[in-house]
Order: sequence, then C-alpha cells, then structure tokens
Amino acid sequence: MTNKKHTRKSVVIFAGQGLSQIIRFASNLLLAWFLLPDDFGVAAIVVTIVVGLNLLSDVGIVDCIVRHEEGDKPGFFKTAQWVMFFRGIALYLILLVLAPLLESFYEKDNLAMYLSWAGLCLVLDGFLSSRIFVLKRNMEVVKVTLLELIPQLLTAIILVVAVMFYPSVWVLVSAMNIAMLIKVIMSQIMVPNMIKASDFDKTVARTIISFGKWILLSTLFTYIIFQSDRLILAKLTTFSDVGIYHIALAISGIFFMVGVQLIDSIVYPAVCSVTRKGKMSKVKEELEQVLNGFLPLIYGMVLITFVASPLFFRYLYRPEYHLAGYVAQASSFVFLLMFVYSIYSKLIIALNRPDAAAKISAIVAILRIILSIFGWYLGGLYGFIVGLGAGSIIGVALAYFWVKIKKGIIYKTIIKSSAVIGLMMLAYYLGKGLVADKIMYEWVLMILALVGVGYYLYTIYGKQALLFLKKQRS
Repeated sequence: MTNKKHTRKSVVIFAGQGLSQIIRFASNLLLAWFLLPDDFGVAAIVVTIVVGLNLLSDVGIVDCIVRHEEGDKPGFFKTAQWVMFFRGIALYLILLVLAPLLESFYEKDNLAMYLSWAGLCLVLDGFLSSRIFVLKRNMEVVKVTLLELIPQLLTAIILVVAVMFYPSVWVLVSAMNIAMLIKVIMSQIMVPNMIKASDFDKTVARTIISFGKWILLSTLFTYIIFQSDRLILAKLTTFSDVGIYHIALAISGIFFMVGVQLIDSIVYPAVCSVTRKGKMSKVKEELEQVLNGFLPLIYGMVLITFVASPLFFRYLYRPEYHLAGYVAQASSFVFLLMFVYSIYSKLIIALNRPDAAAKISAIVAILRIILSIFGWYLGGLYGFIVGLGAGSIIGVALAYFWVKIKKGIIYKTIIKSSAVIGLMMLAYYLGKGLVADKIMYEWVLMILALVGVGYYLYTIYGKQALLFLKKQRS
C-alpha cells in the first residue's frame, strides 16, 4: 500500500515535471531563434551568480521545516518567514556591492546592471509564503507541483512574446523576477502566511540557524558542485561557448531536474517521517519503496536524452547551436551520477547528519573543480566534462560508503543500474565509431531506444495505469 501511495505521488510529480520540461523545451527553442549563444552565455552567468548567492546563504529553512518535529506549527513557520524576509534584503544589498567587481572580473560590459536587475528576485523570495514548505513536509505534491508549474508556464509565455518585439539579453535576465513574482502571489493566495512582529520567536530562529549551519555549508559545496562549471568555463573560454554549454545542459539535465524534484518532494520527506519516529531499522525499507516508484522513469529519461540530443539540436535549432547536441549527450551521464549522489546526500541529511553531508560535498566540490580544469587543458570542452564526471564518481562512492559504514544501510540497486546505463552509453560510442553513416546510426539508435524504453516502462507501470483508469471509469 505504501509503495502504491509513493508511486502515485511520484507519477504526479513526474507528470508535472514532464509538463515543466516541455515548457522549457519550447521556450528555449523559440528564444534561441531570436537570440545568440552569447546572450545565453551572459544570462547563464547572471542566473548562476544570483542563484548561487541565494544558495550560499541557505540556513536550511526548508530542510528544518520538513525535518523538525515542530516544523508544521505556526510559531515555527512564521518565524521562518521573518528569517526569509531579512535574508532576502541582505542578499540583495550584498549583490549590489559585488556586481561591479564581477563585471570587472569577467570583463563583460553591463554585467553589473544585469545582476542588479535580476537580483531583485532575492528580495521577492523573502515574501514567498513559508507554508509551502509545510506542504512539502506533508508531501502534498499536487499543490507543490502547481506552485512550480504555473509560474514557469506564465513566465515562458511572457518571455517568448517579449523577445519577438525586443530580442535582447534583458528578456532572459528578467525571467527570474517574473517567475518569482508570480510564485509569491500564488503562494500567498494558496497558503497565506501574514506575519507580524510578535510572530518572531528567537528560540525558533536559533533552532533554524543552528540546524542550518551545516545545511549552509552543505548547500555551499552543493552549489559549487552543480553550478561552478559555468563560472569556471566563462573564464576559460568565450561567453558564446558558455551559451552553447548552458543550452546543452538545459536538455541533458532534464531528467536530473525531475529526479531532484522527486527526491525533495518524496524521498526526503518520506525518510524524515521514519527518522522522526526513531525507526532507523525502517529507513532502507522506506527508501526502497520510494525509489522503486520512480527510478524506472528516470532511467528511461536518461537513455532517451542521451540518444536523442544530437538529432534534437540538429533539426530544431539554428546551426550555431548544433554542437550543443553532442555536449548534451556527453554530459548526460554526469547528471546521472549527480542524481545518484543527490539521493545519498539527502539521505545523510535525513539521518540527521548534515555535518557529514557538508564534509562530503566539500571534497566532491574541490575534486570536480580540479579535475574539470585539468580535463579542459587536456581535451577542451569534452575533457572538461570528463573531469566533472570523474569527480562525480568519487562523490557517489564517498556518500555510498558513508551510509553503508556509519548507518549500515546498503542499497546497491541504484549503483548497479547506473553502471549498466554507463556501459550502454559506452557501447553506443563504440558502435558509432565503426559505422560510416553517423546520422543514420543516430536515428536507428533513437528509434530502438524509444521502443525499448516504452516497453520497459509499460511492463512496470502498465498494469497500475490500467487499474487506475478502470477505477476512474467506475
């Protein structure tokens, strides 16, 4: 019964994320016909810096509300709202100071203005209702999905219309402000959280900050792990190349984004619900039930993304973006590794060891930076990606063995499955090197992958889907 419950919630999130990625596909494609790779490169750096500043000040509000016994009480989430408000104001002021320095560092005109404008989303974030994190705690996935999906849809429509009349990078750097404003309004309508000065509880604030000190470090290194590649690449090559890389990751990272949303909305709350009750012996069982609900979907997306990326860019994008198809293909396995790492990292935090998660993340972050730069000088962009992959493999190994040795939780299924997918990708490259007609090879492998993945998913979810439809009809 529990497994079916988690599967249904996973399907809801997967469907929502599927729609989200379709919106992302369509908007990126349309925007690319009006804008140049250099525009996407500038926007990538702006977004990375603004998001990074937000993450680098993460005091674990979301994790604390989900994990803490009192997290769903008004006194707790109202205090969290005050913390969010002051944090947003402080972050924007810091960004205004850093913006001119970053423009000088990257030697890019108007970068300070772009950052100052895009950074307003940090202030808006402070007005986001903290009660949406209670929804995550209770795994109310429909409401959480709508809060993510609707702002994205409306923002995409606004951007596409705007770029038709004003094809400028300003359209791209305005995206976060528009999306955050819509999300704030929606959150306050769906789960209003009006606060007053008396709602601030110093004890609760200290609890959040105390728990969040390790979350802060963990988030710091997680940001370096997932975002520093763009910042490093911007110093190694041109902004146009960064734009190609950014567009490629927007495609190859689709399954990763879906997976992370499932981890945050299903895996983490489910495991936390067990650990809050002190049932440590049930952690592995709960983890297996949750992951079995959506891992086949993720694996299917990995393979489809891998084989379809070159054709997708060749036939749908302008010639300037065709290289992105092969970059997306090469980076898809790196994203798979980081998806696995994200599961183990969240598991460690759910086991109430954010300190261990932070320390492991620090090691992984440093290794990915060193190995990616080393790879760049050996093999250019592809060497850069290989370096990121090597650091990611070490990260997965460290997280896996920590959970195994410290907590006695052994879950090898995801490791073995990822290895199988890696071997399938290697076989693809070896086969491609032996044929003369590369494009025909890509088409044949894509069709085979679509048929194979479709059959694979049907054997797993087909029966459940038929029962669900039968129940709806009755």
